[in-house]
Order: sequence, then structure tokens, then C-alpha cells
Amino acid sequence: EVVYSLSEILRYNLTRSGELVTLKEELRNVENYLQLMKIRFGERLNYRIEIDDRLMEVELPYFTLQPLVENAIMHGLEPKQGNGYVLISGRTLDDGIELVVEDNGLGMPAEIVKNFPNCLDAIVKKDSLGLINVHSRLQLCFGADFGLRIVQEKGKTQVKVLLPGEKTSGSLLQLSHY
Repeated sequence: EVVYSLSEILRYNLTRSGELVTLKEELRNVENYLQLMKIRFGERLNYRIEIDDRLMEVELPYFTLQPLVENAIMHGLEPKQGNGYVLISGRTLDDGIELVVEDNGLGMPAEIVKNFPNCLDAIVKKDSLGLINVHSRLQLCFGADFGLRIVQEKGKTQVKVLLPGEKTSGSLLQLSHY
């Protein structure tokens, strides 16, 4: 199981770099990552993916969700005493699609939550460059109305991925090689 999950992650990372992928493909990679983390953390880590099948063909930049899940585990759950969870959910909004990575870990510094994405110094200190990377790639691909939003409430942190509602096409790799 470990070898299979790891080989699938490596295959995904080597063959999909720079492309738009379906949510189904991205979630398969995230699930492989979560299975490895489940082996590492055992009962301390629980996870659930709750996304309607109708969203599975939505396209997003490759490697959008895994860094957010990794961030939730490494910065939120790993230093926390006791068990934790990661919930990945998705829904259709009037003006697009919202994917959410939620955890019940230690939370993020208030400065990052309040000022994201204009808080590069705080993010560098917290070693959370994945957030800025994902946010920047989403905006490059879809425009300034899309990207990440962070919501923190007592006992949980949500990183929301805002995507356009209509099916997209193309590839980041093609966009970067004129």
C-alpha cells in the first residue's frame, strides 16, 4: 500500500506538471498522499472527502489541493495534541465553485488569516509558501477574482479554493511557452 501510494504520487508529479487536471485526478493524488500520512500518523489523523460527483470534471491547476492538505497536516495537526481531521469538500456557488480544505489543528497566525495574501513576511516565517504558490497559480490561470481565502473559527481552519464555474481549457504549461 505504501509503495503503491508513493509510486502514484511520483507518477502524478512527473507526468502532470504545469497542466490543468480534473478534480477527479487531483483528488486521486490527494487521497494517495493522505493514505501515506495515515500510515505515518495512525489514529491521530482522520480524513474525509465530500465532493459531489458532478464536480469531478472541473479543471484546476495541477497540484492545487495537495499543498493545502499538507499544510493542514504539518502546521495544524502534527504539532497538536490528540487526534485531528482533514475534511475536503466542494460545492457550486452562483459565481463559481468552492473547494474547501478544513482541519481542526492549531490554526494559523492571525496576521496570515487577516492579511492573506498580502503577508509574505509572516508566511515565510511560518514556512507556508505553498499557500502563496497555489493562490498565485490560481490567479494566473483564472484571474484576480479567483484563488484562496482563509477562514478561521474556533477549533477549525478552512482554506477555500475559488474556481470559475464554467469548464476551463488549456494548460499552464502552454500558457507559459509562447
